[in-house]
Amino acid sequence: MNCKSMLHHQQTIASGYLPLRITVFADKCAAGTRALVCLAKGPPRQDELHAMWAMEMDAEACCWTWLDGNRLQVRCYHAGIPIEFCGHGLLASAYAWRHCHWTAGAVQSATQSYRVSDSADGSLWLHCPRIATQPAEEPIPPTWFDHPPCASALAGPDNGYWILRWPDGFDIATLQPDLAQISHCTRRAIIATASNPLSDGAYRVSLRYFAPQYGNPEDSVTGSACVVLADYWRQPQLVLQQRSLRGGTIEAQLNGDSVAISGQLAMETIPWRHSS
Repeated sequence: MNCKSMLHHQQTIASGYLPLRITVFADKCAAGTRALVCLAKGPPRQDELHAMWAMEMDAEACCWTWLDGNRLQVRCYHAGIPIEFCGHGLLASAYAWRHCHWTAGAVQSATQSYRVSDSADGSLWLHCPRIATQPAEEPIPPTWFDHPPCASALAGPDNGYWILRWPDGFDIATLQPDLAQISHCTRRAIIATASNPLSDGAYRVSLRYFAPQYGNPEDSVTGSACVVLADYWRQPQLVLQQRSLRGGTIEAQLNGDSVAISGQLAMETIPWRHSS
């Protein structure tokens, strides 16, 4: 499908944008996460944003995206609230525009610049600034989970991330969080993680992501959390498996001051339903 046919598709409304549903980070064992991506001619009006949010349905992010020269502009939202760093929304937007013959390159969110590259096998990689982690000095409230972690670290400001680590081989999927306690006690999103080194020398990490204080009790698949964990685990290459209900698989590469993430993507057009 080329750019002309997409932007003049029968589903394109008068204001000139086309909604697409894109699944990100799925594989044969995981359903991944979803983004509603609206390919547009320029920045959104408020009524266009409201129309997009009305179409959100089961998507974990809504992304309004347009080209500024060859720089891809992306604005991501969840439940009408801007998302500062939405890894799967940025990848989904790049994937949609690549079908319009956009040449992978610079991507701009509301607050940060990124880069997207193509690999030889056709995969898209989102290159992000590295997010530094450091050991946490404050104790972890014992009521947050039914099993206590063995270590913890912090990343970003006080509304950033709290990384909680369980012993190698621990099954993260069995954790029972107390979401009310987490929401009450911290502004940080919680990344629960454990490593599962493989016999062939590969390094595999499991994770779950909780942000109930921001209306997201548990995220399906979280690209930003994988960028944080790339710094935390300090491995050149990681395979990260998010053990949420839907689940997802992300590859991460640590390279100096940047982290690149990638995963499988699939796209479909969706019927336009005008909000009343």
